[in-house]
Amino acid sequence: MGVTPPDPNLPSTSMSKQAIALAKESGLLNRSVFFNDTWIVYDERGSFLLDADIGVSTHFDHLETQFSFRTRILDYLWAGLPIIATKGDVFAELIEKHNLGIVIPYQDPEATAKAILFLVNHPETLHQMKKNVVKMRQEFYWATTTEPLDQMIDRLSNAPPSRTPLKDYMTMGKLALSKLRERGFSACIKALYQHFNK
Repeated sequence: MGVTPPDPNLPSTSMSKQAIALAKESGLLNRSVFFNDTWIVYDERGSFLLDADIGVSTHFDHLETQFSFRTRILDYLWAGLPIIATKGDVFAELIEKHNLGIVIPYQDPEATAKAILFLVNHPETLHQMKKNVVKMRQEFYWATTTEPLDQMIDRLSNAPPSRTPLKDYMTMGKLALSKLRERGFSACIKALYQHFNK
């Protein structure tokens, strides 16, 4: 959303500085490659996203990757953008499973470039992926993701008080973590709901 962080006390990242330097060196800065010098105002980010053709999200092979839930990809889903993303997280699995875009290896600029060119040069594929994204984004609406939680709260609030043994809490915790890793937040809530309704 910008090169300069919204917090004036924070410096620009080293990666953004490297990207700008590379664009200058290649003679592409402000010709084919553009950077937002300031941070996009939150209420205006939708206009930028709706003007895009593809959303790209890349990251390193790191423990954080496995547990992350990238809100920038939620923005891409909202905007109906086909997504090019690095492998290794829940969204990468969804992208592959539902044909929402292309999943690429870690730190592979050539694969990233090939993915972009493939989508640009295959408008039918790009259009189909957009349709898939629009369909999939409904799974992330608040009403959809919170429905199992709402049902669980209703059920528990109407149930007689009981004491749950510590081992049951540990079982629920392990179940929730496995589902979160496997399929994301929504699947985690559904699994807990099913556990409570046994």
